[in-house]
Amino acid sequence: MTTLPATGSYQQSVERGLQRSFAVLTLLLLVSGTGSVLSPAAGVPVPVVAMSIVFAGFLLILAARSWQARLTAHDATVASIVATANTLAYLVPSEGALPMATRSNSLVVATLLVAGFHQRRNAWLICSGLAGVHFAVSLSIDGPMGAVESLWPLIAAPLAAAVVTRVLRSASLRADQSELALQAARVRAAGAAARRAAHRHFQRTLHDDVASALRAVATIGLDIAEVRQACSVAVTRATESPAEPADGTSELWSGLADLPIPAGTQRVMAHRDAIKIPTDVANAVIAAARQALANIERHARARTVTISIQGDEKGFVVRVRDDGIGFRAEDVKQTSVGLRDSVNQRLTDVGGTAEIHTAPGKGTTIALKWAPTAVDLSPVDDDRHLRRGLRAALDDVRPPLAAVCLPYLLSMIIPVARHLHAAPLMPWVVGWYGSLIVGTALLIVAAHRPVIRWAAPLAAVWTAAGAVLALQVIPADSLTNYASWPIGAIGPILVVLVAVQPSWIAGATLLVQEIVLITMVVDRAFVVKSFLDALPAAMSSVLCLAMGFVIISTIARLGDVVLYANAERTEIAVTVAARDGRMTLHAKRIADIGQEILPFLRDIATGGPIDSAVRERARLLEWTARDELHIPGVLDVPVRKRLENARRAGCVVTIQADTDTFNPPQAVRTLLDSALSTKSPPQEVILSLHPAGEEVLISLVCLPGDPDRCSALRAALPASAKVDGDDADATCVELSVPVE
Repeated sequence: MTTLPATGSYQQSVERGLQRSFAVLTLLLLVSGTGSVLSPAAGVPVPVVAMSIVFAGFLLILAARSWQARLTAHDATVASIVATANTLAYLVPSEGALPMATRSNSLVVATLLVAGFHQRRNAWLICSGLAGVHFAVSLSIDGPMGAVESLWPLIAAPLAAAVVTRVLRSASLRADQSELALQAARVRAAGAAARRAAHRHFQRTLHDDVASALRAVATIGLDIAEVRQACSVAVTRATESPAEPADGTSELWSGLADLPIPAGTQRVMAHRDAIKIPTDVANAVIAAARQALANIERHARARTVTISIQGDEKGFVVRVRDDGIGFRAEDVKQTSVGLRDSVNQRLTDVGGTAEIHTAPGKGTTIALKWAPTAVDLSPVDDDRHLRRGLRAALDDVRPPLAAVCLPYLLSMIIPVARHLHAAPLMPWVVGWYGSLIVGTALLIVAAHRPVIRWAAPLAAVWTAAGAVLALQVIPADSLTNYASWPIGAIGPILVVLVAVQPSWIAGATLLVQEIVLITMVVDRAFVVKSFLDALPAAMSSVLCLAMGFVIISTIARLGDVVLYANAERTEIAVTVAARDGRMTLHAKRIADIGQEILPFLRDIATGGPIDSAVRERARLLEWTARDELHIPGVLDVPVRKRLENARRAGCVVTIQADTDTFNPPQAVRTLLDSALSTKSPPQEVILSLHPAGEEVLISLVCLPGDPDRCSALRAALPASAKVDGDDADATCVELSVPVE
């Protein structure tokens, strides 16, 4: 039994993406929050500094664990306890209050973890308790309205975390289920394809080797040693296991030079171009050329055979030319196995073609052509690679984008409403923010298909321009409170831009705002005790963009890894299914002919006598082999005996069927058994099978007509069968059965 590698899991890739985004978020919060606390100008009490240092160490541990995707509900519980202690430390009287965003950082981290890893009911209870702690502390520092306003990060963070984790995990579960279903479908298809390939291979062996060996035994005047050798080769090729698809390359000329020369001819090897090609292609070309030479020996009456190669590894043509009697190509039956399957189909199977040029009296040329399939080696740029991986991990990127952005946009209503009149032009800024909400929503709605080329750059320009103008409007003392909300307002639309457009667009938009903000802080346009006090406001959009970008890029990258892992697993499973399919069909076909034909050939190959009785037996067994070629797997031993007895009595049996396009229905066995069950066999039997959509049309003509045969057929066949026995010249049957 072959051991398959563990399947790649979209759930695992999404989980790791979420945890790694949290690692980046904690590090950014650590930078922004610690800077404010440790600023010499802040006048922070010693207990607050001590708890902040403890919490900073805890954040580093959380970041390390989350990057390794090891966070659990236990981490969330510990974070809640540490964050509560850190927040309560702010009750110690101090000279000045820290920025609101800094005081809420520890609780934001805790609520994110709780919403992401605790059960829903427990998560809301714990988050409500944490929000209550923060409200109580802020009430004593900022007053009632300030305390209410400071709650919005604690509303947005757990709401976004809860929704996004649920949406992503649900989507990844569906993706895993879809992937497993797709793998199963591919395995079934591979098994079916392998059975078809094994069927064609066995048909060729039956035609090229087994039937040819039986014909050689039945033919008078052939060299006995060569006849025994042909029987030995036929037994070997019929019983050997189907070969696995070949790897590597082979030299074509040497394989062609080793082919046997048709009896009574002279071989000329011309244009000896040395070509190394894939082994499976070389094997197919050599086998097709061998069959062409066998046809020359049987039919052409040629004196000279010429084999030539022209071309190289980028494409070649092998020509097998004889100076024999030629033939009319249109006279070859469509059900003929020799040219159609043993030559043409062999080349088709490896991506080549076979052309036959002939005419009566002008010999025959068979051209075997092949050229490798062109492969697109153009590199995939990073952004296309990211979006491909994202699509691999998630069926639809819109739900997670909405989950990340919409809670943030809606919860921002609290600071927007509170500071609506903080400056004369703030209503205009609010209008701009409203346009950002609409633009973000529209981009999310369109995220599952290519965005209009100009839409995203236009949104980026509008976002950057509004952010720069908003910096000129907000109050000078707003960087330490939520009156600076326009600075962080651009975060959600930046996340969406990263997902649907090249990431540099979102990065450039953020960079414009940050450069203007830093310049204004340096020029003292904003009132801050220290440059570190501006960090929370400056980092607000960076936090949002970084978290979104890491979620998207990590899921995309890991989704790409899952693609390759699942492709490898599927390839192995397909190989196993293909091998099992080949072996199963081969075993069945060997059982079909192994009771009579193979023992007969083994006996001849090992020195058994060849007399007139043996030749007659070989002639009948050759017909049995050809019956198996046309209707494989249908005839059992009793029906074979009926056909053999009919042929002994002089009945001519003709079977016309192309079983490469469908499986012959088992109703054929009943039809032949009934038609040959009468005391006197017919003089001629013509059986035809033709596919007709989802059905196979079976037609049987027995000459001459016979009332007893007609009665036997009517009794054995279903009422839908049309049996016409009124004409003394023939008994005709037509029957349609579903394709098996």
